[in-house]
Amino acid sequence: MGRKIEILKNKGTLKGSLINIKEDFPQKVLLKRKKLQAEVEKERKLGKNVVLRYDKIVTLPGSPKNRNSIADTRKQKRNLSKSPDFETNVISESNVKQVPKKNKLNNITSYMYNTQPKKGLESSSTEIHSLPKNV
Repeated sequence: MGRKIEILKNKGTLKGSLINIKEDFPQKVLLKRKKLQAEVEKERKLGKNVVLRYDKIVTLPGSPKNRNSIADTRKQKRNLSKSPDFETNVISESNVKQVPKKNKLNNITSYMYNTQPKKGLESSSTEIHSLPKNV
């Protein structure tokens, strides 16, 4: 039964091809639908929003024109909030000066030629050698 429902849901993708799929109703329901179809058309001419489902006429809430506008309002997206003016950002940035970081140095050679022992290594007898400059 699940395969049948899946095929009926995707029958719109077959438009333009030679394959035609219709939902299969029992013979009694088909006869009743033919009789009700004329009634549905009369109701629509009067301005009611009605559809034929299985073997019953179902009246949908609201008029057909009103129903479309309700659907449009549901699809409206929320307006984006406005950001402050650009000038206020420039003023606040010019007042703040970023201090250079103390633990970050610009080049790698500062690590290679470090002559001070690291904390905790003062008591050890390891010596730190510098590289010769003409290598």
